[in-house]
Formats: sequence, structure tokens, C-alpha cells
Amino acid sequence: MLILASMLLASAVPGPSTSYLMNDDYKHQWLQISAEAKGTMWIDLNWRKTYKYEDIDYPSILIRTELKKEGTPFQIGEFALAVDCKGKSMAIHDAWGEDYADGALYSRPKGPLEFSFGTEPFDYIDKFLYKHACGPDWTP
Repeated sequence: MLILASMLLASAVPGPSTSYLMNDDYKHQWLQISAEAKGTMWIDLNWRKTYKYEDIDYPSILIRTELKKEGTPFQIGEFALAVDCKGKSMAIHDAWGEDYADGALYSRPKGPLEFSFGTEPFDYIDKFLYKHACGPDWTP
């Protein structure tokens, strides 16, 4: 039963079966962590990496979102986030996205990281992402 539920959940994730950020043989394990009127978010439970920035190794998480903007079709985006567990912030270190209206693909421009995501006040999604990246004992 669990295998069937996992297959159904994975098949519901929009976008390519393998992320543009991965090798073709990579296997995602997506878990839906939110579903709201403005969109849906999944986290890849198989993504266990670190990202080195300014000589510091940060845990990295991978999320995929499908967002709805007022008056436009859905847009899909995928974000690899460096997580500063002690500083309680996150930064996008790699990303891609697709606009369903015109099919245009975009990616994160390279440059300095901005640790400006997942900051206080923390909602249930932020807390889930931090615990996934930093460990179950992480507290805000």
C-alpha cells in the first residue's frame, strides 16, 4: 500500500521526471509538503548534499513548486537551497523554472548568495525544511 501511495504522489509532481539539476539516472523521492490556493510545494527526500559557499559547508535541500499567479497559468520552479542552520536563513544556490504560458525556461543567475529565505517568523513549511536539512533536533 505504501509503495502505491508513493507512486501516486510521485506521478502527481509536475515537470520533468528528472530535474534539470540532476544526471539523467537520478531518482527523486518527492514528498508534498504544502498545497494551497496559491500553489503546491514538494521536497526531494533523496537529495542529501552540501553546498560550499565562502569556505562554509551548508546542508542543501531541493524543492519543487507549482505556483499560481493571478490571471496567469501555473509556473513550475525548482530550487536548491543552502540552509544556514545556525543563522536561520536559506539561499537559492541553483534553480530552474518554466512558465507554462510560453514554455520559457529560466535558471538562477550565478553570483553571490542572498540568505534571505526561511527567516523568522517561521511557518510550518520553514520548520519542516529546516528539520529536514539540519536534523530533527533543530529548533527556531
